[in-house]
Amino acid sequence: MRSFAAVLFRRIASKTVKKPDPKDLFISLADPQKAFIRALLIQSFGEESANPVRNKIGDAIADIARQGHDYSMFFWGVNMSIY
Repeated sequence: MRSFAAVLFRRIASKTVKKPDPKDLFISLADPQKAFIRALLIQSFGEESANPVRNKIGDAIADIARQGHDYSMFFWGVNMSIY
């Protein structure tokens, strides 16, 4: 059930919202909502003990990070310019 939830989240978060500009649903959310979801995903990843579920949560985190990479260098609170 938990792995299915992670898969569903990935599918929904990557759907395209067409109004006013086409972009992924997650990117169209308000900043506090995005921050809450990111924190919840990271927390779930750290607390999950089942490897298959953890892998799917990691996939969801990677998809969200890829979406955010186009919009902000500081998406996850890390200054990527130092790497």
